[in-house]
Amino acid sequence: AAVNYVLGYSINDQTTRQQVAAANITGTPFSIWAGPVSVAAGVEYRKEESSAITDAASQASRFDLGNYKPLDGAYSTREIYGEVVVPLMTGVTLARSLELNAAVRETDYSTSGAVTTWKLGLSYEPIADVRIRATQSRDIRAPNISELFTAGIQGRVQVTNPFTGQGGLQVDQITSGNLNLTPEKADTFTAGIMYQPSWLSGFRASLDYYRIEIEDVIGQFGAQLTV
Repeated sequence: AAVNYVLGYSINDQTTRQQVAAANITGTPFSIWAGPVSVAAGVEYRKEESSAITDAASQASRFDLGNYKPLDGAYSTREIYGEVVVPLMTGVTLARSLELNAAVRETDYSTSGAVTTWKLGLSYEPIADVRIRATQSRDIRAPNISELFTAGIQGRVQVTNPFTGQGGLQVDQITSGNLNLTPEKADTFTAGIMYQPSWLSGFRASLDYYRIEIEDVIGQFGAQLTV
């Protein structure tokens, strides 16, 4: 009886479901001076669901660590998007190809509302072996089900007492979700050059630069910072 009192099974039986419906269309509806214009457009619906069953001991927080709580969360997403590739120059001196790529997407989350993402880019081939590209975009990352709905997971971390300087102190930490989270937003700029010589089969080299500025980052304060 004493052994059974201190031993047990910590159970977290989680099921995740995703439902997706999408429709899209692509084509080259017309041409301009440099060639055909390519377009793509579509709509998409997604529903993410997750549920978890845990044991009674965990629900009562009787274990030293873990103590998973039941989970029942869902959110849906509705999207509409469009993209276009426009040739600006083709087959002229020092401009074997120059094309514009632009896209926009409107996403409506059931948990946090609508957000717009977009990109605008140029791709330039002065000669057959060299391609130069640059893109400016607005990007997002939405919170996932765990970040939104997790009821609480108990762990143990070490901290330092900021008043006495004593280190190695173990404290309990409970991590939970937050229904008030909104998508991360990033402004991203990338530029690069690619060299693929026709005289050396299979060789390709590229050099890229990127700059990403993020706001509304989804994260958490560490235990030491909280202390």
